[in-house]
Amino acid sequence: MKETFKEALIEVFETRRDLLVDAITEAMEDIGMLNAIKEGDKNDLVKEEVVMNYLNKRIVRKKNNEN
Repeated sequence: MKETFKEALIEVFETRRDLLVDAITEAMEDIGMLNAIKEGDKNDLVKEEVVMNYLNKRIVRKKNNEN
């Protein structure tokens, strides 16, 4: 069963490389967000407007990648 799963996963990544790229991109963005949060814990607070602009840009980027 383990081997069958591995083969199926490889086949999906070969035929739908975009899924792998999306997964890696999401993971990197999550790591970046975590690092930003950790860094923010050390510094002064950031204005809500700055955070919302960042999040809105991320949403736009994701929507552009879906099209």
